[in-house]
Amino acid sequence: MKRKLLLKILILTILAGTLMGHGRIGENEDFAHGGKGSTEIKEETLYDDGDTSYLFRVEGKYFQKYDGSEFKDYYIKGVNIGSSKPNTFPGELGVTEDEYLKWFEQIGEMHANTIRVYTVLMPAFYSALYKYNTTHDEKIYLFQGCWYNEDLISETQDVFSDIKDVKKDLRDLVNIIHGNAKVEKRVGHAYGNYTRDISKYVIGWILGIESDQSLVEGTRNVNKHVTSYSGDYLSCEKVEPYEVFWCEIGDYALKYEDEKYHMQRPVSYSNWPTADVMKHPNEPLSKEDAISLTVDDLNAQNKFKTGIFASYHVYSYYPNFMFSEEPYCSYKDESGKINTYLGYLKDLVAHNKCPVLIAEFGIPASRGVTHVNPITGFNQGGVSARQQGEMLVSMFKDIKKSKCAGGLVFVWEDEWFKRTWNTMDYTNSDYRAYWNDVQTSEQHFGLAEYISTECDPIPILDGELDEWSKKDIIFEKNDTKIYVKCDSTYVYIAIQDKKADFDKKGNNLYFDINPNTGCGNYGDIKLSSDADFILHIEGKNKTRLLVDPDSDSYVRAEPDWEKLNLVKDKKDSFHRIYLITDKSLLYPQTKKRLPVQKSETGLLHFGKVDVDNDIGDVLTDFYYKKHVFEVRIPWGLLGFSAPSVREINYSSKNTTLKVDGINIGYISANKNIGEKQFKWDSWEHASYRHHLRQSYYILQEYLETIDTVH
Repeated sequence: MKRKLLLKILILTILAGTLMGHGRIGENEDFAHGGKGSTEIKEETLYDDGDTSYLFRVEGKYFQKYDGSEFKDYYIKGVNIGSSKPNTFPGELGVTEDEYLKWFEQIGEMHANTIRVYTVLMPAFYSALYKYNTTHDEKIYLFQGCWYNEDLISETQDVFSDIKDVKKDLRDLVNIIHGNAKVEKRVGHAYGNYTRDISKYVIGWILGIESDQSLVEGTRNVNKHVTSYSGDYLSCEKVEPYEVFWCEIGDYALKYEDEKYHMQRPVSYSNWPTADVMKHPNEPLSKEDAISLTVDDLNAQNKFKTGIFASYHVYSYYPNFMFSEEPYCSYKDESGKINTYLGYLKDLVAHNKCPVLIAEFGIPASRGVTHVNPITGFNQGGVSARQQGEMLVSMFKDIKKSKCAGGLVFVWEDEWFKRTWNTMDYTNSDYRAYWNDVQTSEQHFGLAEYISTECDPIPILDGELDEWSKKDIIFEKNDTKIYVKCDSTYVYIAIQDKKADFDKKGNNLYFDINPNTGCGNYGDIKLSSDADFILHIEGKNKTRLLVDPDSDSYVRAEPDWEKLNLVKDKKDSFHRIYLITDKSLLYPQTKKRLPVQKSETGLLHFGKVDVDNDIGDVLTDFYYKKHVFEVRIPWGLLGFSAPSVREINYSSKNTTLKVDGINIGYISANKNIGEKQFKWDSWEHASYRHHLRQSYYILQEYLETIDTVH
């Protein structure tokens, strides 16, 4: 009996241990390996001073985290997270809990310790963060944001017009992070039952949005006598009315959480170089140096224990004073190279008493270029995934050298709905989320990208025809075959021509897309129809897409396109395709005038592309060998404003047009061989897969070297 009883006890103990193990690990068994296989997950111990409790505070230049016995400096290394994925807009909040869990795993494996979100998200986000942190010893902490109603404050030009709704949102946010909220459904807003208490994983608040000159000055005009505020946690005197607004909402959030939950956390507000406190007399756009906002104007009251920090979005290429202003444009780092970014960061830290967190910094791995830093080449676009990673590491090192409190990369995943000033006028805003526009830099800041998968298989640009089949042939004559297919990113074309020499002139593709525009000749060659674009093939370095002026969408960014010094053959109208990266500007201090800046986006780049095996990137356009030429052309480069519904931009008429397809013709050995139409089905939702860029792994290697405890 005794032996049987002992056996029963042993079995029950094993079962109990198994059940307890599953209970501690959480609801999602995919993440049951958290904590390196240990069943004991390290949890946080809050500091309690008798009146309130907290895990993080700011002290000196850095954040500090309580380890159960004392506060230690804690260096922030992380990434911003958006609220959308392909086929969804931000207000749709379409990311699922499983997707968030996958992202958190990858972010954790990247050795990041922090994420930031801009506003309240769906319960799925907070549930995923809870599950991750309760199954992993190394936590991912959160900076939680709160947006303003941009439509309202833009209309009123007074940020106080939204203060009642902001305070309501702050009450909701406080309750949400404590797992104690039920938010009613509203269009464009997160809603649902919030039951996961993640309050001990929230480092602090970063409230609001980047503020421009018109809003700050408009708020001042309406509230001229509002220059002070006295709260229980924050106060200010003789400051901008906009800063009074900061003070009031910050005080409100701190007071509400402390009184209801007896917890506090550091607080800040979204800011950027446009509103820094320094003067930049050589900035060519006066609005970029017209306002000054600083958290140093806010005072912590005795009840406030966790502290204020400054939060800035600092990019390397904007505003222009980042590379035009002394001493930034001549600042040399320890290697002897001019480093405009480090020069600015050091100046920024020197002019802030509070710790400075670089809450956004990044480089987009896009084909299109939007803005250029002519000194360092850290540009907004025209950057490969490898270059993106190397530049992010360089910028992170600068953030650390300048004694900032840490940095948050912008952004975790690409965002297809985004727009950029030099392409947005000729894309349809209603359909942006349904295709991948590699010409728009703002869409491609992600460490993770989305690969279009409509093609099965995706063509590998390698000079072979393994991914092409008979059904892809649209044109066949003698020894020539033209293959075409497409996905939500590119039109793919393969030419098989046994007589062709693609190193030399004489072989071209032409595209008739718009029935109302185009040219019927290319040099002395008569085309089968009026073409809008010519793919001029001439070796590895001179292959480019040319456009007829009436079909050139991109000249809309600079109406007087003759100023661009476009290459134009008098025999035909086709010229090179440019993206404008800056208008003509006068630098007020040096009196130098910057001419119109442009990037030849129609110039194609030679190289192999195999997405599945991670060869090549967005800057690679074509490859050829022997008698096979393969190319992928972005939809935006062909003038499509919404390829999902076959819509093109019609620049000369400032309108759009639906088309049936693309007529594609071929010129071989300077002879027009003929043309055929390529048609594709419109789509309501793009097909895609999530893919970590090379930049992720480069950044991962660097972040592993940064000690969390600074």
